[in-house]
Amino acid sequence: MDRRGMMILSALVLIASIIAGVMVLGNLAQPFNGVVLLVALGLAIVLAVLVLAGADQAATLVAEFGAEGVVVSVPWQGRPVRVEKLALESIEVVKGMRTAAKRDSAAHHADQWGHRAVINFQIVESATGRPIVEFDPPFSLQVGYTSGDIAKAGGDLNQIELGFQLDTGELFVFHRDKHKYTVNPDAKLPGDYLGALEARVPRWGDPLVMVGP
Repeated sequence: MDRRGMMILSALVLIASIIAGVMVLGNLAQPFNGVVLLVALGLAIVLAVLVLAGADQAATLVAEFGAEGVVVSVPWQGRPVRVEKLALESIEVVKGMRTAAKRDSAAHHADQWGHRAVINFQIVESATGRPIVEFDPPFSLQVGYTSGDIAKAGGDLNQIELGFQLDTGELFVFHRDKHKYTVNPDAKLPGDYLGALEARVPRWGDPLVMVGP
């Protein structure tokens, strides 16, 4: 049984103990049995919600990369995981890889998309080191943006894009619907950043993350 399962089981045992204890006390105060039982059930429900919320929070791995202004938050995936930072190529090398790759016809997949290479990372199983590709639930990616990123977007925050490129040279851009992509000017990230570009990611390998257009 994983950690979340153990926490849920512990919560159920604790709740059952509370109800049993209150019922015993209720026998000592017969006229108030119904009220006492309702209060016990209410307290048990509140306790269950708090314990389960704590289980979710405790099971989420948060990896911060201050130099890059990146935060990766991975919900529990059924086994312990870790985030590994990989070597980062320059934006010129990245675009050179892209020229020989198969691309679709979307404008934002053009050869010159992207002006800043941010980070290259993968998420692996802690026990085996095997990369994880599918995430359920998806993990959250936050990338800090700068005044330079805003300038490249013509001064419009809504025009800043976040994308990733595979080793094959194929380029993809996070979408507002599929990846819940958004620009959050209120986010606080490590480093001197004005806010965060945020996305939820259901599939990953070890692509390089970039800011565009």
